[in-house]
Order: sequence, then structure tokens, then C-alpha cells
Amino acid sequence: MLQAVEQSGAGMSLSLIEPGKKDAAGYHSIAGWRVMDVPIVIPEVQPLHENNQERYYQPGYLGLEKEEKRALEILQALHPDQDAMTLWRSFNMGGELRQRFRAELMSTGRIPPWAEEHRRTSIDPNNLHIFEHIRQLSNAMLAKLIKYPDLSMSNFSSSDTLIDSFDRAFLRSFTQSRGYQRNAMGALFRTDIRGVFRGDHRTPYELSQDKYMLGFGDNFYTQHTSGNTLYTSSVYQDAFQYGRINPGGASQFHYGYQDDEEYYSFVDSDDSDDERSEPLRQRQRDGFVYLLDTRGLEAIPVADNMLLNPNNTVTNDLVVAGEIHVSVPLEGISFDRIWLVSSDGQRAVRVSDIAQHDDFDNELRDLSERTFAGANSDIYDGIFTRLRGKG
Repeated sequence: MLQAVEQSGAGMSLSLIEPGKKDAAGYHSIAGWRVMDVPIVIPEVQPLHENNQERYYQPGYLGLEKEEKRALEILQALHPDQDAMTLWRSFNMGGELRQRFRAELMSTGRIPPWAEEHRRTSIDPNNLHIFEHIRQLSNAMLAKLIKYPDLSMSNFSSSDTLIDSFDRAFLRSFTQSRGYQRNAMGALFRTDIRGVFRGDHRTPYELSQDKYMLGFGDNFYTQHTSGNTLYTSSVYQDAFQYGRINPGGASQFHYGYQDDEEYYSFVDSDDSDDERSEPLRQRQRDGFVYLLDTRGLEAIPVADNMLLNPNNTVTNDLVVAGEIHVSVPLEGISFDRIWLVSSDGQRAVRVSDIAQHDDFDNELRDLSERTFAGANSDIYDGIFTRLRGKG
């Protein structure tokens, strides 16, 4: 099943879609793509029998906030002229290394020499492995967040919080080295994410006629994309949940065609004299799942901002880690970048390719009408079989 996206270059890959050969338009043919599941390994914290300090390295120590505060108090006492948290971050260490530092700091009341050496090498521009430590930590945490997209940062201990473990300048350098950019709202984004999933109320016929998919200008929380936002996911199941199981909480059905920004209230009436026209989607109960080619577009991965962005404006109680917020230009995303995904998540066809076949026009129009009337959108699966015969 299609599950996630690939971030090229230094980015991570997880249950990724491997593209096939490029077609005449320069895009990877969906027919040649295959899914590769990459096993996720999350390292467990193990006791370190060093200086008889084993008790500090047990997993339960991760959540002990009082030890964290005590370590900061010791740092403040050692360097009263500096901010303790800023000093703490300057050592650029997290995970087990941070636990070891904290334990030795508390037991000796001094900064151990190895920690000073780590701090020195972490800001040495000639150190070829300067980002190796944070790379290992962030890869493991991103993998966990994406595999379990309903997780939030509250599921991680204070020792795992990268934002509070690393110097701000160090984080900026690391994210730049990984291909992230920062927009005017302070959000980290990438332009090399190959594809995302979108559960949506708009039918293939609407998209084939308009030749684009628009973002939404009336964002329900603070906008952090440069253009209009399209809320998507790196996980197929999320898009299926939003587009098919619980389509946007049904709120998206209150809109008409995509260039109509009016919100239509639904009024039930048995009055035969009521001549008001019924809103387009008042009876619609189902949507569709699309795969969007987002190469070259500003795409903001929520999980990455959770972990690596000290000025994070992307997350709140309404988003999950698997979301990717795409900045859509005013003209929308072209229909040659949009694939309709089958109801079982196993096949996909580009909307522009369907539109090239005139004999599918009536079928797509009928699909829209039946969907508007409340039919289950699984009825469109036959399109895939008939298109295969046309090549």
C-alpha cells in the first residue's frame, strides 16, 4: 500500500515510493512506481555501567524533570554570568549522551572534560562528522513520528527534545545541511518531496474540467505557508480517513465548485414550495484520495518542524505529525501533477491522462453526479481497469 514519501538528498526515506522511468512530460510514470518498506529501528536506552552511575541511565530517568532542573542549577552556579538554558544547549547533545552528561554533572558538580571536548568539536567547521550525533537522533525520532503519525511531542521525554538540546545556530546549520529552507513565517519547508496524499471532496471530473486543484485561502488556523495552504499527509491511511471515512468532518461538503469560496449552510426542509436550490454537496457523503506531485513546491512537514524548528508556528492541537502543508500558487496545482488513487490504495492514474480520453468524459460526469447524490465513490474503481486497456 502507498504509505509515505521520499525526501531526496540528505533527507530520510521511510516506506517510500520508488519512482520508475520518466514519461514524455518529464514526470515519473506512476505505473512504474513501487513501494519499498524500510524497517524502523528505534534505539532503546540501555544502562551504562560507568562510574557506578547506572541508576541515572535507566529508561525511567528520562521523564524525571527534577533531575533536569538540578543539572541546570549546577550549570548556573558554575557560570553565574550566563543563562543556564543557553549554556545547556551549547553542548549540542541529546539522547543517551545528554543523560550521561546530566548524570556526571549531578554526581561531581563539574562539567566533565569529554563534554567540553564534544562542545568544541560540535562547532568546529573542520569536523566532517559535526552533524552525525543529531542526524542519528532526528532520523530515529522522525521515523517514529511518521510511522505513528498520531504521536505528538508530548510522547517524547525532555531528554529527547532536540529543540531544547541543541544550540539555535547549530540547529539552523543542521537543517540547512539537510536541504530545509525557511519561509517568511519561520516554517521549515522542502521543495524536493516527491509526493503527498490528499483526501478531498472534489471529484475527478471537476479536476479534469478545471485542470487544477486549488488550495484554501480561509485557513482555520494561522497560515504558515507562503501561498494558500493544502493540507496533505505523508501517510495514505491519513488521506483515506480524511477523504473517505470522515471527509473533513463533512465540513468540506459545504463548499460548491472549487472556484466558489462561499460556505453554504445546509437547511433541511420538506416544504414543497421551497424553491431554493440545494447546495451542490448537501447529499455528498464520500470523497476521493489523490496523490500529488509536489516537487518544486513549498512543502512543510509537520514532524520535522516539531523536532527541529525552535520558532515552530506549524503545530497545534489540530494537526498530527504525518501532515505536510503544501503552499499552492494562486493558479493551483496542475492536473498533470494529480493522480487519482484507487479505493484499495494499490493503483493510481493521472487525472490529465483520464481527461485525454473523450470516451471517459460521460463516465466521469456520471461519477460526479452520483457522488453528489450520496453514492459511495468506490464506483470509480472500474475506471482503472478500462484505462489499462487503453495504455
